Amino acid sequence: MRRVSLFLFLGAWLVLAAQARAQSQWEQQVLDQLRSAGDVLGPDGYSLRGDPHTGTLKNESSEDFSIVLEGGVRYILVGVCDNDCTDVDLRLLDESGQEIDSDYEEDDVPMVEAGPARAAQYTVHVYMAKCSTEPCFYGVGVFASGAAPAQEVTAGAPSTQNHRGRLESGDSQLSSKEYYDRYSFQGNAGEVVLVDLFATDFDPFLILLAPSGKDTQNDDYEGSANRSRIEKVLGESGEWSVVVTSYEAGETGAYELSITTMRGAPGTIAGAGARFESGTLASGDRELTSGEYYDSYPLSGNAGEHVVIDLRSAEFDPYLIVIAPSEEQFENDDYEGDAQRSQLAMELPEDGDYRVLVTSYKPGEEGAYDLRIDRTAAAGTPGARVEQGTLAAGDDTLRSGEYADSYQFEGRPGQQVQLDVSSSEFDTYLMLIDPNGEHTENDD
Repeated sequence: MRRVSLFLFLGAWLVLAAQARAQSQWEQQVLDQLRSAGDVLGPDGYSLRGDPHTGTLKNESSEDFSIVLEGGVRYILVGVCDNDCTDVDLRLLDESGQEIDSDYEEDDVPMVEAGPARAAQYTVHVYMAKCSTEPCFYGVGVFASGAAPAQEVTAGAPSTQNHRGRLESGDSQLSSKEYYDRYSFQGNAGEVVLVDLFATDFDPFLILLAPSGKDTQNDDYEGSANRSRIEKVLGESGEWSVVVTSYEAGETGAYELSITTMRGAPGTIAGAGARFESGTLASGDRELTSGEYYDSYPLSGNAGEHVVIDLRSAEFDPYLIVIAPSEEQFENDDYEGDAQRSQLAMELPEDGDYRVLVTSYKPGEEGAYDLRIDRTAAAGTPGARVEQGTLAAGDDTLRSGEYADSYQFEGRPGQQVQLDVSSSEFDTYLMLIDPNGEHTENDD
C-alpha cells in the first residue's frame, strides 16, 4: 500500500514542482520529489538520512554508488527521476554482491527495503529504463526508522554528493558576468565540509555560502588551474550553498563536483576513502628509462582491496603506472579516449607497498596535474575481477589473424559492466560479445 500511495502522491506533485536552487530545473524536480517522499513516509516513522544521491543517466544506462547502513535500523531507499523519465529501477546489494531487494517495476518511483543486523557497506544500482530526453536526472533518498540520534549515527561517517554538470550560455550569471550553477546541502555547526571542483574546459572558481550569506572562495587550489577546493569547519547550522563558476566571464565547459560532510577535525575527510595530490612534472624530476619525467606516490594496500586511481592534466598527455610489491605493472593512457585523463580501477592482487607513478605519454612533457586515489573494500565492489595474460603464438586467432584470449562472465539486464585492458607491449583491442552474438568493440 505504501508503494502505491507514494507513487500517486509524487505523480500529482510533479505538476506543481518548484524550480530553484539546484543546477537545473530537472535536478530541482528530483530533490523536491524526495522531500515529498519524506512527507509520505514520515507518519510511519521514517526520515531522510543524510543528503540524497543525485546524478544523470542516459536511456538504458546504469550507475552504482555505495552507502553505509547501520545495524538495527529499518531502511527504505526511494528513487525518483525528472519529467523526461518514465521508468527508473533500483537494486540493493550487500558486501558480497548478493541482492537484498530490487524494484524493476515499470514506474518512476522505485523503492527497496533493508533491515541490516550490523553496520555494513551496500551498493545501490540505478538503472534508467526509459528516458525520452537524454540525459535524465535521478535521485535516491535513504529513509530510516528506529535510528539513533543524528549526532550519534553520523559522527565520523562522511556523506557525499557527486555532480557532473556544464557551465554554458543561458546559465545564471554573477554580477561580473561569469556563468554559474548552484547546489545546496544541509550542514550543522561543527561539521567539516570538503568541496572539490575539477574542470579542464575552463578555470574553475568555487564559492561556499553560509546560511547567513558569508562566503568562502577558492581558485587554483595548490596552483592547479583545473581545480578549486574548500575544506571548512561549519560555523552555522542550516542550508549551505555551493556556487560553481569560472575565473573569467564567459567561460563554459564540463566540470565534476563533490561535496562531502562529516563530523571531525579538518583534514579527516580525505582519509575516509579519497586521497588528493597535486603536482607538476618538470625538468629536474626523475626520469623513466624512456626519458619521461615522473613523480612517485606510495600506496599501501591489501589483496582484494579495490582502488580507483584517476590522473588528469590539461598541460600534457598524462600516463598512469601502478607498480605492485612484486613489481607487476599496470598502466593506462587516455581513459575513455580522453587525452587529458588516465584512470586505473583495479582490485589489488597482493598485500604490501605499491607505487603510483605519474608520468607523460612522450618524453620531455611538463605541466601541472591532479591525482585522486579512491579506495574501498573489494566487498563493496560486487563482481570486481582482475585477469592477467599473454598473447602469444599458439593462441586462438581471429579470422583476420590476430591472436585472442577470451574470458566469460554471467550478466543480467540492467547491470553495468566496465572492462579495462592495458598493455605496454602491443596495441590492445577489446571486444564484448553478448549472448546473442552482438559485438561492442573499442580500440585506443
